[in-house]
Amino acid sequence: MDIYQLADIIKGILIPVRDYFVFLDWPRIIAALKVIAVVVSVLLFVGIIFVILGLNTIYKIRRAIELFIAARRIPKKKKKLVKKWQKIEDRLKSGQEAELKLAVIEADKFFDDILKKIGYLGKDMGERLRRINSSQMANIDDIWSAHKVRNNIVHDVDFRLTEFETERTVRAYKKALEELEVL
Repeated sequence: MDIYQLADIIKGILIPVRDYFVFLDWPRIIAALKVIAVVVSVLLFVGIIFVILGLNTIYKIRRAIELFIAARRIPKKKKKLVKKWQKIEDRLKSGQEAELKLAVIEADKFFDDILKKIGYLGKDMGERLRRINSSQMANIDDIWSAHKVRNNIVHDVDFRLTEFETERTVRAYKKALEELEVL
C-alpha cells in the first residue's frame, strides 16, 4: 500500500464525516444547546442560593451550640452572682445620685463580664454588643440604650441621672441576664 492509497482511504472516511456535520440542522442544535445552558445556569444559581442559605443556617446552629456550651462557663454558684447583683440593686435604694451612677456602671460591668465568660469576643463591650442580634437577645436595643447611659456617666462629668432612668437602665441589664439564665 502506498501513500496515495492511504490518503484515499482517509479521504473516504473523512468526507462522509464532514458531510454529516455540514448538513446537520445547526440552528436547531444551537437553540437546543442555548436552552440547556439556560436551564443549567438557573439550576446552578439556585444551588448557590441554597449553599449560601445553608451556610448561614449552619452558622446559626453552630453559634447556638457555642452559646449553649459557653453558658456552662458561667460559674455554677449562682448564689455568688445573685449576691453580687443584689449589691447593685441595693445601690438603687439609696436614692443618691452617686450611688445611682455607680449602680449603672457596676451593672454594665457585670453584664460585660458575663458576655466575656459566655464567649462573645471584642476589645470592648460595644464590639461584643455588635455581635448580638435580636434573635439572640430580645432586649438588645434596651441594652444598647443602657450602655449609652453608662458611657454618658463615665465620659460626661455634668451628666445628671434620674432615679427613673437608673431603674430603667438596670432593669434592662437584669432582663438580659435573666434571659441568659444568669440570674
